[in-house]
Amino acid sequence: MKLIIDPAIQERRATLPQVITRPQIAFLAGVTEYAVAKWVRRDTFPRHVDSVNRSYRYPTDEVVLWLAEHKASELRRPVQRRRRSPSALSTTDPRRLKDAEFARLLNVNPNFVIGYERRYRGSETPFPARDAEDRRSVAEVAIWFRNHRPKRGRGMAAGLARTGPGTADQQRELVAQRFAELPERCFLEDIPLVTGVATTTVARWLTQASFPEPVGYQPARGGRGGKPRNEYATAAVARWCLDWMFGATRERSAAPR
Repeated sequence: MKLIIDPAIQERRATLPQVITRPQIAFLAGVTEYAVAKWVRRDTFPRHVDSVNRSYRYPTDEVVLWLAEHKASELRRPVQRRRRSPSALSTTDPRRLKDAEFARLLNVNPNFVIGYERRYRGSETPFPARDAEDRRSVAEVAIWFRNHRPKRGRGMAAGLARTGPGTADQQRELVAQRFAELPERCFLEDIPLVTGVATTTVARWLTQASFPEPVGYQPARGGRGGKPRNEYATAAVARWCLDWMFGATRERSAAPR
């Protein structure tokens, strides 16, 4: 099959040298450097030819061809089902479903449902609880989503304003209580659920020199060669997050690790 190179990529290619760095690849493809960082780990991506000041460089023409093939393979993939908005649930639906069934209904990960329960526990508008058979009412969940309007952000971890009403002291107490419910060691994915901040915010926190260091790690799930997950001391992470979010001193060290 003949590869079709995007005209925009061809135009950007004309401004680049024969070998390019990862930031230049991001410019060439019109994506973020984070996306490029994932691409270069693939076996199919062109190998780097040299490095300058710890910055790998890649043959530009091979990268252009890889981008064309990558685009073609994306088009050959079957169309994925999109996440269904919870607002589409019916307030008259008589069913009671388990979290996994809710997840299939909305085409999301079960953690999407569990995350709402954990994040709004103890608030004035708690997420509908499960019954003795671990099922939730579809109608109650639908009504909760209809009446619940986040003040800002989007997504299941879009900001502290979604954790519930109250003063800053009340919100601090709520976040502290959620940290107290975690085990002695936690993972990075626990932080958005406890604090209500976005995952991108947690990623920025990791660049701060003062952020707690990992105290251990868990092997990849399933033992299939995935990436191990770092463990952090929950008490240390709680102190750091509470100080960052609610501390009187807003001056922070921006020194990267």
